[in-house]
Amino acid sequence: ERLQFLSQELQSDDQRYHAMAVCDLSGTLHFTTGNTISILDQPKFKQAMQGNTYISDPHFSNMNGVYVISITAPIFNDQHKVVSIIDVSLKAIPLFEEHLVAPLNNGELLIVNREGLNLYGNDKEAILKQNIFTQFPELTPSFQQALREGTGFIDESFLSGHKTRWFYSRIPQLNWFLAY
Repeated sequence: ERLQFLSQELQSDDQRYHAMAVCDLSGTLHFTTGNTISILDQPKFKQAMQGNTYISDPHFSNMNGVYVISITAPIFNDQHKVVSIIDVSLKAIPLFEEHLVAPLNNGELLIVNREGLNLYGNDKEAILKQNIFTQFPELTPSFQQALREGTGFIDESFLSGHKTRWFYSRIPQLNWFLAY
């Protein structure tokens, strides 16, 4: 019944959703396609079993290489006991494009995780390949200060090659930082 409902949701907005699944308490993830995999040892299963929602870093799907963000959340009964888990994978690029707009025409934007890995930006070829700490080692002190502070700005030359004021902020609840 749940999988049928999820299958209908998936079909109604296939531009946003990549995959949907329900996980049983033994860690078996049942996709709307009929495929199953075990997520028993994965952090998302452990977090959901503790009653927490888990949002993954963007990654390429093991199923077919689509760039996705997975959200895994517990389903509770009336006694607030976890009885099942839902797992939804959203297509990351359309999601970012819909919600992130650089404040200037032709402006640059970048999302990195705490380790400096490019999760999204103007250069789609750099996603999950570029690391700001290794590509711009001379800027490591500025980047590390930015990560410690969480919000602010830096005046540095990277990506475009021109000295630019980059405003940045930590994205709440995630290990990501957005810079414009």
